[in-house]
Amino acid sequence: MPKVLSIRGDFPIAREACFLTRRNCLDDGTEYRTPEQAAPLYRWEIDLGGRSDAELRELEDSFLVLGGPYESFVFLDPLANLLKWSEDFSQAVWTKSHPGDLTVVAGLADPLGGNGGRTLINYGPVANSISQQLDASPAGRQFTASIWLRSGTPAPVQLVLHDGGAESHSLAILPSSSWRRYWLTAGFGAEAGSKTVFRFDVPALGTLEAFGAQLMALPSPAPYSRTTTVSGFHPHCRFANDVFSHRLAAFGQNDLRLSIVEFA
Repeated sequence: MPKVLSIRGDFPIAREACFLTRRNCLDDGTEYRTPEQAAPLYRWEIDLGGRSDAELRELEDSFLVLGGPYESFVFLDPLANLLKWSEDFSQAVWTKSHPGDLTVVAGLADPLGGNGGRTLINYGPVANSISQQLDASPAGRQFTASIWLRSGTPAPVQLVLHDGGAESHSLAILPSSSWRRYWLTAGFGAEAGSKTVFRFDVPALGTLEAFGAQLMALPSPAPYSRTTTVSGFHPHCRFANDVFSHRLAAFGQNDLRLSIVEFA
């Protein structure tokens, strides 16, 4: 199971997007450049001030277990939505429990003034679950899931976070005819399973309007962040430095800076 790094609390953070480029130079001096990848790679500079001795030890233990910059880990970006295609539920990254029974219609006016809403029509006799899975354990972490929902014919809907195993957290929703953002915050135990799953249900023989699915590694709702092919889930990251250093700011309070880089 891959090591997962998420950082709790409020702190200054800078994120830089980088694009790898392949450069070919000919004998006559002509130079050709082509992109190495379609999506950017990121680097984060995180200033962590006022950390207790216990928090410092936890981060240092993670650093030592990974051998500093030598082992990779999954980084959950606190600035970004962890879900891909947050508005387009027709994309393959969204798994449907009964795909043949579900129709997704685009172009619906959304609550933020755009046309990113989707009409979800379930022709089946049972609820149709729409879910997205992250290949990382939620053990010991808090997550907040959110989504805007609306329905002209209200029927119960479940918003669910689970670990791919026995631990599950849910919110029962009865959508109204007006857009409303619903959210669920859940903390997972140390023995949680190996997946982090976001799920909501379209009622049997029902229609549901949805917009802006979001999952954040935070203990409370955050402003909505639209995603397409890139999300805040980064499975190939390393510490940029080979030394874990910190400064004692006061008794029991520590300041440190972490540099994290993503690689292809």
